[in-house]
Amino acid sequence: MWYLPGLDHEAHFKGMGVYRDYFMKTTDEYIREVVDRLKKLGEFDNKIFIITADHGHTAMPTNLTYKDKNWLGMEVERPAEMSCKLNLDFVDPDNPNAVTREQLAELNNNNLHIWELGEIFKAVGSIQNTVVRNKYRLLVPQIIEEVFDNQGVPMEYRATSKTNNADIVAAFNGPMAHIYSMIGTDNRTLGEIAELFRIMLGGFYPDEAIKWFQFSNKYTYLKFQATKINRLWNSIDRILIRMEDGKYYIFNGLDSNGNPLTDSLTSLTGGEYIEAELRIKGMNNEKRSGDIVLIMRDQTAGNELDRYTTGTACKSWHGSLNPSDSYVPLILSYPGGNKKEIEEILQRDTLCKADYSGCRGNWKVTDIIKEIITEQYQ
Repeated sequence: MWYLPGLDHEAHFKGMGVYRDYFMKTTDEYIREVVDRLKKLGEFDNKIFIITADHGHTAMPTNLTYKDKNWLGMEVERPAEMSCKLNLDFVDPDNPNAVTREQLAELNNNNLHIWELGEIFKAVGSIQNTVVRNKYRLLVPQIIEEVFDNQGVPMEYRATSKTNNADIVAAFNGPMAHIYSMIGTDNRTLGEIAELFRIMLGGFYPDEAIKWFQFSNKYTYLKFQATKINRLWNSIDRILIRMEDGKYYIFNGLDSNGNPLTDSLTSLTGGEYIEAELRIKGMNNEKRSGDIVLIMRDQTAGNELDRYTTGTACKSWHGSLNPSDSYVPLILSYPGGNKKEIEEILQRDTLCKADYSGCRGNWKVTDIIKEIITEQYQ
């Protein structure tokens, strides 16, 4: 086995446009070097070449901009943050409450940065007399903690860099984010945290916003989303919550008593997501996966502008359940091999079946490779 590096990194930083070019110019060149070496050693004729990948990629919006003023006071257009790096330098030391250019660049992309989540928790925490809990301390890097410290954010909902002081830990990974509760994992506690994410980042829910967060009407809620949440107000597609039975469910809000309303994972069947129930069940691990999981909107159908991620703003991402991330090529090549032989193997009932229905989701790749190698070397 030989891992051919670079394609994943190249796509993250430069976008999907480089995929084909990199594969042809760089990956193919690696393979040519191996072939030449094998021929020199007299080992080429009994080799099978199998090329595949562990995941795909989904293109993210790359042309987002924001309006700023230059040193002459003239309005200019600047690119939003898309460097695929975790930028943390957000503070103007002479004016900690100023909105810096770095902040504007991050606010105008489709990525939820840990600093932005801290800002959201700060805004939500400032709401008075809520029915559900709204004050949480988010774990952040120290330099981000200093941003909120310099702003004088009250301690009870100020982001912190000390694990023992944190209420919430967020592990961002592109189109999926794992949220860990440090204050309990009972259904009610996780439900209140999940409802905060749903109402603030999952769309427009005026009835629930008024009921649980005491907004006076839907217009004050709408204004709050527009000014505090900005572009990310509708960035979450689904929220998973791990209930006390240890299983993940689709979170749909709170009932009249403040308990989670849920659907089973089977409700995801038949949509754009690929083998969602099977993969989510496989991901579930009490000691590793999130108590709450945010599945961001990044469907491959539709406009790139409607795709969102968490962590860093890359030009393409992977880690979602959509087709672009889920399907990968499987290339088989060997001296004397032909398409007819390969298809006869693939269409066996123990593998893909005649109509290839048995190979949806790439779950048969290992079996296919074993069968082809066995067939050729028997």
